[in-house]
Amino acid sequence: MSDRTISGLDHVAILARDIEWHRRFFEEALAMKVTLVDGAEDIPSQLWIVR
Repeated sequence: MSDRTISGLDHVAILARDIEWHRRFFEEALAMKVTLVDGAEDIPSQLWIVR
């Protein structure tokens, strides 16, 4: 067995029906920031969020 440990995640994609709820959750509960929006700002189709 290897003696390696996981030190973090590089990329995760999450499908969401209510993208605005998830945006608020990641921003408010996890202190993450939206760095890029695909689509209109008020109706985005994708968000890129980082910590």
